[in-house]
Amino acid sequence: MPMKFRRMSPLVSYYYQAWLDGPKLFENFADEKRFYTFVKACMKFCKTPKPTGQWLQYYLKRDLLRMYQDPNIAAQYTRTAVSLFDHLRDYHLTGVPYSSLSELKRDIRNPKFRSRAAG
Repeated sequence: MPMKFRRMSPLVSYYYQAWLDGPKLFENFADEKRFYTFVKACMKFCKTPKPTGQWLQYYLKRDLLRMYQDPNIAAQYTRTAVSLFDHLRDYHLTGVPYSSLSELKRDIRNPKFRSRAAG
């Protein structure tokens, strides 16, 4: 296993396996919820740097080929999962621009802020 592909912790591995053990991947809300729970576990329990879609792709290529004998189906699910994983990771890592309500109010009162917000 290449160095950049760290092993999953036992807790993250549990959520990953729970998602894969679902009846179908991304076919209904329960499947998506299991995937979101897995991503949340990755963001909470993996040390920095946070895992990326490339990290997940390593595991999915291995595991989905075992689940689906058709490489096209495995590749489609891998692309979907990696894209969604990266999107959710970026959302998780997005910071809040203001540390207090008073900072936000100060900027809103600033005429430059209003002109930028108007477009």
